[in-house]
Amino acid sequence: MNIDAAGVRLIAQHEGVRLRAYQDSGGIWTIGYGHTATARPGMKITMQRAVELLQQDLARFEACVDDAVTRPLEQAQFNALVSLAYNRGCAGFRRSSVVELVNAGAFDAAATAWLTTATTVNGKSLRGLVKRRKNEAAMFASVQPQDQGASSLASWLFSGSLKALIGRI
Repeated sequence: MNIDAAGVRLIAQHEGVRLRAYQDSGGIWTIGYGHTATARPGMKITMQRAVELLQQDLARFEACVDDAVTRPLEQAQFNALVSLAYNRGCAGFRRSSVVELVNAGAFDAAATAWLTTATTVNGKSLRGLVKRRKNEAAMFASVQPQDQGASSLASWLFSGSLKALIGRI
């Protein structure tokens, strides 16, 4: 499966683009749309190169999601998972409770767990990560999972527990 335009927009919106290398909040050298693999101090790139790096990174994280997730996914679910993998890295993504819950078929629990997954850096909660997780979880939950009934997902989406959790963010 491949990420679609909505998924790319989600990632690009949260990553932003920077044409000069910088250290992110975790101290990792980054350039373009959150590209870290070849970023180094003093590096500069063009917008065209930033897009090329984004495409390369997306292919890598699409493969990561395809490899780690054992359940069939809808497009929006795949998009959200690629965004999570893009942000956490493949190793962190594979270890996440979100992947464990998705593979167990617990899509509703995965969407809830998503909201608290990797929202801190060096023990400090980052508003940008909290917002990103909220947007990813909303994208993931925006479709009807193939192996759950419509009424169970609808009741979960409109439950007070989800609204309360989102309200705390």
